[in-house]
This record gives sequence, structure tokens and C-alpha cells, in this order.
Amino acid sequence: LLKDFLKKENPLTVKATMLHKIILALGSNDDNAPHLLDEAITMMRDILSVEKATPQLRSHAINHGNRMFTNVMIEATTPLDFQCLRNVIKQTEQRIGRVHDGNEVVKIDIDILQYDDTKHHVEDWERPYIQTLLYELNT
Repeated sequence: LLKDFLKKENPLTVKATMLHKIILALGSNDDNAPHLLDEAITMMRDILSVEKATPQLRSHAINHGNRMFTNVMIEATTPLDFQCLRNVIKQTEQRIGRVHDGNEVVKIDIDILQYDDTKHHVEDWERPYIQTLLYELNT
């Protein structure tokens, strides 16, 4: 995945001199969600080093109909800068089959919740499933 990304991006934009601490939240409401979450983490192994991962957690959908979501959170390090990481994550979502067509089924959603000391998706931090996963990550 990283090799494919580097073919499209200027390698000089990938800074490998420092490891950045990140927290990613992954979710899917597909019938094959547990497998898709594992597949996404596996696909990103060449751009991040997973330090901790929570057990998968089922939660009610927010803005995606009545389908239950399966969620997982990982704490990892990456040499990529924020924009490169974001691009690789979007590419991973697309490879797994994520489309933004308003469909109720979300094959995969990967959010960068924290990059170094900066929190992202701030509104998500208060959601009960995120709070539960953060607790799991910190125990």
C-alpha cells in the first residue's frame, strides 16, 4: 500500500525522521465487519506500527440507519506526516470498498482521532462508543 502511495506522491513529502503517535477509530456496519476491520489494519501495517488495539465493540449507528456498527480503536506510531497518513487511510478505505453514495452500508470508516498532541474529529470524542474504546485502550 505504501509503495502504491509513493508512486503517486512525491517521496520528499514523506518524512521518516520522526515517529508520530496516532489514535485511529475504525468502524463498519457491513455484514462482514469484523473481517473488514482486520483487513484494514493489516493493509496499513506497512505505514504504522500498532502498539495497542481494543477488542471490537458493537454500537448503534449514528446517521447510517438502523444497522449496528462494529468498531475498534488502535494506538500506533507512523513516520508519515498528517496529510500523507490521511491520504493512505482514504486509499485503504477505497480499496476495501468505501463509497460515499448515501448508502446505509459503510464497508469501512477510518478516522484519525489523534495525531501527536492534536485531537481531530473533536465531536466524536464525546460519543459513548468512543469513550468506551478509549477506556479499553488506556487499560
